[in-house]
Amino acid sequence: MSPVIVFDAISLATSLVAFIILLVYWKRALQNSLKYLLVGLLSLMILHSFSNVLDWGGITSALDPFKDYLGIFEPLYWGFFLYIYLQGIDTKKLLDSENKFKTLLENLPQKIFLKDEKSVYISCNENYARDLNIKPDEIVGKTDYDFYPEKFAKKYRAEDERIKESGKTENIEEKYIVEGQETWISSIKVPFKNEDGNIVGMQGIFWDITDYKQAEKIKQMSYEMFSTVIESLDAIVYVADMKTYELLFVNKYLLDNFGDVVGRTCWKALQSDMSKPCDFCTNDKLVNADGEPTGVYEWEYYNEKTGRSYLVRDRAIHWVDGHIVRLEIAFDITKQKKDELASLRLSNIIESSLNEIYVFDTTKFNYINVNKIALRNLGYTSEEMLSMTPLDIKPELDEKSFNEIVSPLLQDEKDIIEFQTVHRRADGTLYPVLAYLQLIRNIGEPVFLCMILDITEHKQMEKLIEESEEKFRLLFEDAPLSYQSMDVDGNIKTVNKAWLELLGYSKDEVVGRSFADFLIHDDKVLFPERFSEFKATGKLHGAQYVMVRKDGTHIIVTCEGRVAYNKNGDFKQTHCILDDITERKKAVDEIHKLNEELEQRVEERTAELGKMNEELERTNKVFVGRELRMIELKKQIAELKKKA
Repeated sequence: MSPVIVFDAISLATSLVAFIILLVYWKRALQNSLKYLLVGLLSLMILHSFSNVLDWGGITSALDPFKDYLGIFEPLYWGFFLYIYLQGIDTKKLLDSENKFKTLLENLPQKIFLKDEKSVYISCNENYARDLNIKPDEIVGKTDYDFYPEKFAKKYRAEDERIKESGKTENIEEKYIVEGQETWISSIKVPFKNEDGNIVGMQGIFWDITDYKQAEKIKQMSYEMFSTVIESLDAIVYVADMKTYELLFVNKYLLDNFGDVVGRTCWKALQSDMSKPCDFCTNDKLVNADGEPTGVYEWEYYNEKTGRSYLVRDRAIHWVDGHIVRLEIAFDITKQKKDELASLRLSNIIESSLNEIYVFDTTKFNYINVNKIALRNLGYTSEEMLSMTPLDIKPELDEKSFNEIVSPLLQDEKDIIEFQTVHRRADGTLYPVLAYLQLIRNIGEPVFLCMILDITEHKQMEKLIEESEEKFRLLFEDAPLSYQSMDVDGNIKTVNKAWLELLGYSKDEVVGRSFADFLIHDDKVLFPERFSEFKATGKLHGAQYVMVRKDGTHIIVTCEGRVAYNKNGDFKQTHCILDDITERKKAVDEIHKLNEELEQRVEERTAELGKMNEELERTNKVFVGRELRMIELKKQIAELKKKA
């Protein structure tokens, strides 16, 4: 067989294989125009080789008229094949480069996409496709409306149009949807231009900044919370430069008290009449020799500008720009200072008191403070008393009875409790006391305050009074005069034997009843008014009452009385003596009757004597006239004798 025949057969077979390979890998990297040209050339090559094979086989080919023409294309075919080979080498390099670039893009954490001039996706990387739950090649020909809610799709489309119109790159922070969840992204969108400089698409790269946004939000919330706390403090808060003394930050409380002082020096803005930094400035106490913060320095001072006292806490801190500044927080303790002064004064008063004064807690009743007079009276030291309770010095009381005493104070039923008991000294001797117990709530933890009066002399006096009252009672019971005592309402408190014998009652039938119950109706009606007058004046003299004895008979009594008052000057009781004047009243009435009869007789006798006197006067007038006539005649005779 001729080598030429073999060569033609191999050429035919090679051309067929190349044609098949071309069809199998039709979608590979060659441009479409080259693919079509290569198909045409391969087809001609196959025809030429097939014609040669037929010709060498003794078969006249129908292609013989075209054989020479087909031969012309053979050099062209091999030249084109060489071109394709060389281009394949370049294409491989290009593909390798593209694969490396693609590998880089696929391994970047950012999402990358490419859109055409109509905002239609051309390609994207694996990270972006994963967010959309698709494969990268499935994005081709799609738009944002295919993947996002309408409001987000419209927004993205508007951004694309704006960037294409401006031709400028934009960095945008916006919301993004991943698996139905809203996240935050930071994106860079770049307009894509062709060789003529015309914008033909959009390239974008973006990454998730949700964690950053959340951290930023938390930071903002932390700042707002810190700011809220600082602004809500009832305290002065400011930050000042430790070298220039410039106020860098002040809170609302300071602004309300000093005005807008930010930017001014602290010693000019916050102090009064200062010409230099304060002598009491704490800057040197807040940093060490190396200029590093040492911690909190606490102190107190009185600000003459505000007239207030402050508890101050200073410390050096690193400011936002890194340099060290002074942070000061000053709490207004003016009230506490006044309370401390008042407490000191009260303590001095308690210590100077001549009465025993004790302070003890409300839970276990342990003594907290005991004044000097109490220590002296009891004979204990202060240390000993602080380990004791009221039950240790009040032998008459136990825990149950003492709880019953203090219960009304703890339940706010009473403001003060007064009770009598005895105290036991360190040497075991006892002495009677009067206790005034109060619950104090307005000085921090509630405490009991107990003031004790030594009533030894008072008890001795009470004993003497009791003995005196017993003597008086015996005298009162055996007195021959009727005695009664009434309360403020006119009810009988007590009566003596003479009173009971006078009216015929027993004591149980009398005590507690109104005195008016023993009066006749007319006196009973008048009694309230007369008793009120008695209480108002405090005394009663010669008051007469008609009383009804148990047997129904009436007696007439006169009442002498006085009102007794307690130590507060309030009505206590009455003391009254009743005198039965029934018989005397009868005698007086009899005498009065006899006097009336005598006066009647005197009047009758006087009338008789008047008549007799008139007759006598008439007779006397007759005798007197005659005598006067005789005297006249004697005078005339005497005169005649003188003339003769």
